Amino acid sequence: MSNFEKGDLVVLNSGGPVMTVRYVDNDISEGYSVQVTCDWFDKAEQHHTATFNAEMIAKGDGRLKGSTL
Repeated sequence: MSNFEKGDLVVLNSGGPVMTVRYVDNDISEGYSVQVTCDWFDKAEQHHTATFNAEMIAKGDGRLKGSTL
């Protein structure tokens, strides 16, 4: 089970933009990771959506090292 919830602010562990959790897929088979779908806007205000393994992201509000707005 993941500790992420819809609406959480997150960033990739490797850095990048602050994203909002849209959906958390906890219904996984053994050996697979929880999947977290996130939304964000880039500097040109274009909307993006992507799904990440839960291990690839961390909760944060933009003040984490390496995050961008």
